[in-house]
Amino acid sequence: MIERATGKLITERFGHNNATSHALELEAQAAKFSIKKFGKVLRNWALRTGAMLAVLVFFGNHI
Repeated sequence: MIERATGKLITERFGHNNATSHALELEAQAAKFSIKKFGKVLRNWALRTGAMLAVLVFFGNHI
């Protein structure tokens, strides 16, 4: 299997079934919820909540 970003050979599997099962394992590992993903979700949540509060404060002052 060749990594597309770098062009390096990651692993070599013989046979179609072995190669596809290994590719599925790699995709499953990549799809796990990592600390980076958690940080991004938390950051986006905080930014959206802050923006909503700012809008509510802005409109609350004008009424």
